[in-house]
Amino acid sequence: MGKFSWSFKLLVLFIVGITSVMPTFANEINYANQVFWFEAEQLTNQLSKIAQDRHSFNLDLSNGDYYVTVFAKSSTPITIEAEEQICFHGAAIGDKQIEAAFEVTVTDQQLNLNIIGSVESIDAIEVSSILKFDFGNQQTAPGYIKVSAKTSYSEELGYGFNNPSKIIDRAFYNTTDPLLSDSVRFVEGGRFSSNSFKINLVPGRYHFSFAAGAIARESLYVNGLPAILNITGNFSREQFEMDIPDGLAEITLDGKAGTSFELSALEIKKIADQKTIPPTIWLGGDSTVCNYYPIEPVNKESITGWGQVLPFYLTNDYILRNYATSGQTTKGFREDGAFDAILAQIKPGEYFIVQLGINDRNKYPLADFRANLEYFVDQIRAKGGIPVLVTPQGRSDGFKLDPWNNLTHGVSGWAGHYDMIRIVAREKNTLLIDNANLSSAYYVSIGEEATKKLYADPTHPNYYGALQLARIISEEFKSQGIQIETTGQKTNYASYGNLRFYTPELKNLAGVVQSEFTDSEDLVVSILARNSSKDREIVTIVVQLIDGNGDLITESVATYQVDAYNNRALETVLKIPERPINLSLKLSVLAGDYQKGQLIEDTVVEYQSKHKYILPADQVEGFEYGYPIGIEVAQQADPSFDGWAMLGSNATRQATLEYDARRKSHYIQVYSEQGVRADGSKGSTVLSRDFPASGLVAMEFDVNFYNGVGSILFKNTGATSWGLGHTAISVAASGRNIVVSDGLDEQVLIKNFSELKWYRFQILTNVDTKRYSIKAYDGKQLIAELDNLEYAITNGVQATGIRNINVFLPDLAVDKRINVDNVYIYQPIVRHIDLKALGNGVQVPDDGVNQLELIATALPVSSFAWSLAEDYPGVTVEPVPGQFNRAVLQVGSQAIAQPVTVIATTGGKHATIEIPLSSTTFGIEIQGKANHLIPFTSQAESQYTAVVRDGSGSILEESVTWYLYDHSSLEPLVTDDIYLNSKTGMLTIKDSAQPSILLLRAVLDSDPVVSKDLEVVIYNMKYDFGLSTEKILPGYTKVTPNTLYSENTGFGIDPNTPVSGKVVDGRELTGDYIYADQYFRFKQQLPPGNYRVKLTFADVEPNNLSVGVENAPTQRFRSNEYYDNRIMKGIVSFSQDKPAELVFDVAVVDGVLDIDFMGNLVNVTQYKAMVNALEITKLPALTKGDKPTLYLAGDSTVANYSATDIMAGWGQMLGEFLGPDYIINNRAIGGRSSASFYREGRLEEILLNIKPGDYLLIQFGHNDGTFNNEARYCGNPDYEMLYAKYYIEGAKQRGATPIIVTSVPMHGFTSTATLGTYVASAKKVAEQTNTLLIDLHHDALAYYNNLPGTQQEKQAIVDSYYILDKKGGRDFTHFTKDGARKIAELVYQRLQELQLIPDFSKP
Repeated sequence: MGKFSWSFKLLVLFIVGITSVMPTFANEINYANQVFWFEAEQLTNQLSKIAQDRHSFNLDLSNGDYYVTVFAKSSTPITIEAEEQICFHGAAIGDKQIEAAFEVTVTDQQLNLNIIGSVESIDAIEVSSILKFDFGNQQTAPGYIKVSAKTSYSEELGYGFNNPSKIIDRAFYNTTDPLLSDSVRFVEGGRFSSNSFKINLVPGRYHFSFAAGAIARESLYVNGLPAILNITGNFSREQFEMDIPDGLAEITLDGKAGTSFELSALEIKKIADQKTIPPTIWLGGDSTVCNYYPIEPVNKESITGWGQVLPFYLTNDYILRNYATSGQTTKGFREDGAFDAILAQIKPGEYFIVQLGINDRNKYPLADFRANLEYFVDQIRAKGGIPVLVTPQGRSDGFKLDPWNNLTHGVSGWAGHYDMIRIVAREKNTLLIDNANLSSAYYVSIGEEATKKLYADPTHPNYYGALQLARIISEEFKSQGIQIETTGQKTNYASYGNLRFYTPELKNLAGVVQSEFTDSEDLVVSILARNSSKDREIVTIVVQLIDGNGDLITESVATYQVDAYNNRALETVLKIPERPINLSLKLSVLAGDYQKGQLIEDTVVEYQSKHKYILPADQVEGFEYGYPIGIEVAQQADPSFDGWAMLGSNATRQATLEYDARRKSHYIQVYSEQGVRADGSKGSTVLSRDFPASGLVAMEFDVNFYNGVGSILFKNTGATSWGLGHTAISVAASGRNIVVSDGLDEQVLIKNFSELKWYRFQILTNVDTKRYSIKAYDGKQLIAELDNLEYAITNGVQATGIRNINVFLPDLAVDKRINVDNVYIYQPIVRHIDLKALGNGVQVPDDGVNQLELIATALPVSSFAWSLAEDYPGVTVEPVPGQFNRAVLQVGSQAIAQPVTVIATTGGKHATIEIPLSSTTFGIEIQGKANHLIPFTSQAESQYTAVVRDGSGSILEESVTWYLYDHSSLEPLVTDDIYLNSKTGMLTIKDSAQPSILLLRAVLDSDPVVSKDLEVVIYNMKYDFGLSTEKILPGYTKVTPNTLYSENTGFGIDPNTPVSGKVVDGRELTGDYIYADQYFRFKQQLPPGNYRVKLTFADVEPNNLSVGVENAPTQRFRSNEYYDNRIMKGIVSFSQDKPAELVFDVAVVDGVLDIDFMGNLVNVTQYKAMVNALEITKLPALTKGDKPTLYLAGDSTVANYSATDIMAGWGQMLGEFLGPDYIINNRAIGGRSSASFYREGRLEEILLNIKPGDYLLIQFGHNDGTFNNEARYCGNPDYEMLYAKYYIEGAKQRGATPIIVTSVPMHGFTSTATLGTYVASAKKVAEQTNTLLIDLHHDALAYYNNLPGTQQEKQAIVDSYYILDKKGGRDFTHFTKDGARKIAELVYQRLQELQLIPDFSKP
């Protein structure tokens, strides 16, 4: 439904004291908790429009105080008057939604509201009583309800004390304030005490304001949850918000034993349920973090916690709840209810910031400190919150001199606990603000004496010190990536006395004046002023428009008053006249008025004005008054319409000047009546104007797709020519969307657009590169944007330029219109050029040419002209063909070792770079991996080494320094996720790293010109296969036929299975692919573990292929050929209209995932092997189960059989001995060998499910020697290989215990020859791999031979254990149920001897 339910509803709630909708009025204040809720339709009875931009709302009410919330929509600020007083003035908080909340006092039994401004809708209004209680038995404060110690709670009364006998009245005669002239004292305190004050409320969220009595210190609890902790001082005040879900608020007080707890006043107001509640930041800490009272005014020399002043650095988008208390420890915070209160209230995505440790160090062991920190982190994360650990700052006397006589500051005696905070943060991967080091660095920078002035005593900061600590911590929010917006993060500021001013980039007005700003629009500059003094302050903002000679053209001045301890948004509007482009804007902020004010700061920025305006509109002379509505555009270039012409083959076309009264402006309407030629055949409608475009061009226009059809085309051919590559850019209505061209594709720019709206589009294009970006606006609000789009491809050819603009209606458009206005074409101003080189310099060669690539970037994106500052012998610079921003500096043997200067020019601006040339013959070779997989947990390291050689190739003992750059921008890489040690060449990659292409550079220390670059790819196993390297989804890595696997690269096509590539269309992922005629393999290095693979297949032709993984080939019997044992994952069949995906899980054991693609032969058609995209993700690691599971891998002698079958496997009977504390998962199946069991994916299925603490019992051999069945046969060497490499290693990698079980003997008292060789192989593997062994073959034969009685009697018993006869022939291999049970007992006994399971026969 959205935010409001638009049903007809008026909600009126009275908790007590009211028996009808309108109460009996009285001069005395009675308890009447009323909540009135009006939704949209109901407001029609209460709301009246008394003027164009003025609405009135009236509601009969008892006299008293009320809290009013108005929900409205408006794109401009509105003002609300209540009882003839301005109560609100403000703008929308998002999507035009305004939420205005304010207090009102009703004295005439009626609430009167006036809502002033261009309001689109008034959606809802809530009016609720403000409950005000004055405690004690003295005089009653005006507007308050008196509550004495004798006021007993009852449902009927709705409020009162639960146990009045333990409440006493207190009176104070040294004040004239009736509210603070008395209080009540709680004789008995306690968080969950029955001695409480109770109030009936409507369920919801409430704002509480609380005043204590004459106390030293106390804490206030609501329904057992701490609300205010350790409030100190007589009659101190505090406020908070809390949810009351069941409609009863029960307030208790508590504090230090032997002290008194008092309540003087309490105000409660309901927050509308639909009101946007800002996220809460939760603080925990000690005396250096907590609040000190009174909050305002502050004694600036006394102790102040940084948590108390942190709100000064936050935007108004947060609620801060400070649960820090003096003397707090991690143990106390965990046990006294403060942390429980946070857990009960924190919402997913909210931050919990905790700084503790100062008091722990003298009270509790370091291990307990660590355990408590880990508990905080785990519990907050379990609630969806985000924990942030903070190391406490040091003392003011923490200065000392280091061995070099440098002043340092540290935490010395506290270091152990501080280091533990860092350790927990690192091991728990938790955000850490290292306040200890950050504050110490700041203290050193200002010196010892200045630091002492920031402290009230050696441990505790004063107000000024707390401000600095809060600043340091808030600045860390940004650098740590913590999503808390601060005034320092979102804006810059300037200060003067008690005033601080915040603007969007005050030091760079370009942040205020958008580059897209249009002439004749208003420039709105807003700042936020914060007044931290007790006096009202004056502030003035001045915006001036200055021409190229420095002369003032126009200015705007606004002066405001900012109340004490308050914030105020200040705004001024400058009317921008249409002038030449060489203008600048100056913003000044003054404390005081315009004539005498003290300048705080000013800044100047170049202002960009539009200078080509090609569609007549109201600003163009003559069209406002000189042309009648309905005048037509001529069918040739019409000078009256600035060269526009009405073209096209449609005989019923027309373009006319119209007027929109709502927009108060003229526009051109293009109309098609029938969309046919004179002969009745179909015809199109075109309003066109020629303009040659070159280089960088900006194009803007307003359009209204009145009938949901039509387009704006920027064409490469004549206005009505539709030849090869005819259209470069298209903005078109398509169904319910507005789409734009992108190569062969279309991209949706606006979904579900309105045919009634005008939209403004801004296009920035570089004709040389055939690329563009586009922004869409609804009014002045940016609603969509797309970047890096390609010119359209039509009739198989891409447009190469732009010659004209078309307003287009298609053939057969019947009674269709498209409206256009305000078309601008101009060349944007290039603001900055950045010029970099792919290296530190160039070495002059003995012969031939050495090269260095140069890259230039500019905003907006531009193409460049390249030149040298002078003629340098043997040196040239040439642009890279097809690369608009790259050039190559070529240095021949005639060059001189000297610096050369290269110039890049675009848009009338240029940048230079100096490239040193060196005659050194040294060279560097980098050794190390070129590709790195982002680790799944923790971090990975990779070592790079540099080998330095002289011109003869001899290795030199020379040192290098290592650097790491972003490959695309060539900027130094600055991130905590990827780090290169500049001295050692060790690259560290954390699991939080993002896919990226980096440039690793080794620079010779003795001659920095000598350097070597290595491209390093950091990837996350999302691959786009094909040929095109431009159309790549963010986060994907391109794999082309040249991407070959090696141990160094880590992924790629197996070099033994070459592939080709094919481009189908311009789509990402599915627009191209790689293929082979029949078969190819992709290889990926992976840490052993379990993974999920997703493959994507699409082509314009139908296809049919198979996919297999992890082939472990085994040698055929008496042959040099191998039998494939790949695990088949599926057959994929698809057509052009039905692309396909294949998703499967795979267990990687050997560190390399092999994926085989095989085209299938269907009838006589040989299909190709191919793939478009691949994504590999790691499956979550399994954890130890409640009960250990015994997985059984084996053949028919182990397998399960039906209860009615005479045959049984020993695995079927093992559970009879193990009992209920173990789980048997018998995966054994008849006829399988170690190879076929692997090939059929049966081992893989076990490895995907086996958990730490489980067991894998492996018994094969009976079928491995069947040489006449290739599907089963597995020779002894391969048997041993599969056991060691896959079965045993796979189980161990997953934390399970593998156990080799030798094959049970066949019927008889001795081993058979063939079976005996596999028994020997199993024992050999157990010894070589140090794997547990149950020699079941030996144990069974020993048991048979040691049976009591004669040989004939022994034989009878053994005969009863085996199936001797079965249908179709004799059977001397499989067991009867008795035989299987006996063999299971032997296995059970060995498991006991190995101490894997307890001996249940022993007490």
